[in-house]
Amino acid sequence: LKAKEQKAAALKAQLFVDGRYTPLTVERLEEEIADSGGVDLLLTSEWPAGCLRGVPRAWPEEMENRRMVKAAAKQCSSTPIGRLAAAAEPKYHAVGLGGVFWRRPPWRHERRGEVVPSTGELRCGVFRM
Repeated sequence: LKAKEQKAAALKAQLFVDGRYTPLTVERLEEEIADSGGVDLLLTSEWPAGCLRGVPRAWPEEMENRRMVKAAAKQCSSTPIGRLAAAAEPKYHAVGLGGVFWRRPPWRHERRGEVVPSTGELRCGVFRM
């Protein structure tokens, strides 16, 4: 039990443990984002949890790509990254894991308003929020 308590204390005191971010990292980033007023480009390795929520059904010619995107989002998504993306309201969000290109339809940010869809194609699992 003591080892478990020490590990929990370390997670609260350190930004990274064994190369992984901790809840403190996410908390500090959220504070930085709040102070900056928003982010133009957010780079993460993981997909934000819930990134497919509210997206309309795919057209028949998009079905195969949508299946790959769903698989990548399911396998590589993270709730803390979803929180960061919601706090940052980025114009662009580049995601490194999954190896799939996806341009999300526009959605309404709480503070920024509606975002115009991107005109260019980005690679490496990048999507426009």
